[in-house]
Amino acid sequence: MGGRGTNLDVHTYLRRSEAEQTSEFKGIALYGNIKFLKSKEKAVNSPIFSHTPNRVYVTLDNRGKIKLIDIYDNNHIKKYSIEPYDTIRGPHEHKGMKHNGEHHEISKSHMNLIKHVEKLYEKHRKEWDI
Repeated sequence: MGGRGTNLDVHTYLRRSEAEQTSEFKGIALYGNIKFLKSKEKAVNSPIFSHTPNRVYVTLDNRGKIKLIDIYDNNHIKKYSIEPYDTIRGPHEHKGMKHNGEHHEISKSHMNLIKHVEKLYEKHRKEWDI
């Protein structure tokens, strides 16, 4: 319990070394403020906090497909988590850092973000070591 930093706050997290902060993920590529990641763990999850304010992380699953798109605020805290390809619940988003069971319809601005991420993914994925 608490292995992913559930007892951490953003300030404690940011004081950790970069190796500790990124030990669960491998950075694949960075395009502007959008960073593609792959989880080193079997279960696909996303970073709890972002070292860079206002970052968008795109987490790929073990097959190299887009699993999660997470948006962080200027305080390094997760603001939205988007699951664009959930085959069980359909495309949806979660607000805030924790998934409390609430699933929201994806907003129009987040749909535009998904389209942009998909274009980057299709254009560059053959270049990546995944």
